[in-house]
Amino acid sequence: MIKDRLKEIELKITELSDYFQVSRPTMYKFIDAYDNGEYLIIHQPILDLFRYIDSDSLIGKKSAIAFIIQNTVENKSLDTQSMLKNNDNSIKNQFIELILTKSDFDDMVEYALKIYPLINKRQLSDVEINLLKPYDNIQLLMKLNTGDK
Repeated sequence: MIKDRLKEIELKITELSDYFQVSRPTMYKFIDAYDNGEYLIIHQPILDLFRYIDSDSLIGKKSAIAFIIQNTVENKSLDTQSMLKNNDNSIKNQFIELILTKSDFDDMVEYALKIYPLINKRQLSDVEINLLKPYDNIQLLMKLNTGDK
């Protein structure tokens, strides 16, 4: 349960509410929704954080806060829900629908959430470099298949 993970990493509901500029009751509603698998009602940045925290038991408070800062700053100008509505037949929307309705890609989604903070990181440890190898291989295959060099 995400509420237990938040307690475990000592990230308080009031802190989260402040970071995401939602009320505490709304944050509790999102936590309950997440624990019940009702992901569509959760604001995307909050859902992303919950998934990130839930993806790895080694993630602590500092990593969670860094994730919040990185993702809220990068995505502040993006209205994800309106983008989804405006691009109903886009490849991204088709994939999002697929991952929401099927479990075939759960491992890939979990992997993507783990590596996302590392993709643009300047200094990588050996462990992080090894973690990124499959991603680098996919990028290379995509370039080869599209003719990019």
